Amino acid sequence: MLGKHEGKTLLLVVSQPQFTLKSPPKVVAHIGDTLILNCSATGDPQPVISWRKQGGELPAGRSQQINGSLVLRGLTTNETGNYDCVATSVGAFTVKAVTYVNVQKLAGKRRAD
Repeated sequence: MLGKHEGKTLLLVVSQPQFTLKSPPKVVAHIGDTLILNCSATGDPQPVISWRKQGGELPAGRSQQINGSLVLRGLTTNETGNYDCVATSVGAFTVKAVTYVNVQKLAGKRRAD
């Protein structure tokens, strides 16, 4: 007689991503090397892993993201800098791990005379 009001609520629980594997905070590599930076995380739902370079771009044609890892080929001194592994769950939570990559010239070997 007075009518009826009904409401429904949906509760979605999302957990913040947690790293299960991340590269060390500092890595030294040499010009021309191939470097693999590893990163993985868990969460509910499963977070998406992405990589970016602070203050610059990932090298075009020489970088690739494979299963959460960043592969940098043919390193140059331009690749020196901080790299962020970013784990994002449904756009709600984002966590970041930073690795500093220092690309150096390979020290020459001395010959014994």
